[in-house]
Amino acid sequence: MQQVGSYKSAEDSGLVSVRPYPQPNGVCQILGESPATVDYLDHSAILIGCPDHDLGAIEDRKNEGAKIVGRVNSWTLLQMPEQQN
Repeated sequence: MQQVGSYKSAEDSGLVSVRPYPQPNGVCQILGESPATVDYLDHSAILIGCPDHDLGAIEDRKNEGAKIVGRVNSWTLLQMPEQQN
């Protein structure tokens, strides 16, 4: 069940949003490099941030194979392994 809460935008939380994930209207964001994410970036994984209060979106990312790696302000950070083709 989704919980409603207030949160700062990715940018206001010190994160660099590249684009929504998994779809253009998604609440989660693919994140780029910033001082807040430098310790979480990995060349073999996509770094995704989801608002802490959106438990459904976080659970969906975990069900897709993502692993929670940290938290920045009101955002949960997850690493999604890159798909190997």
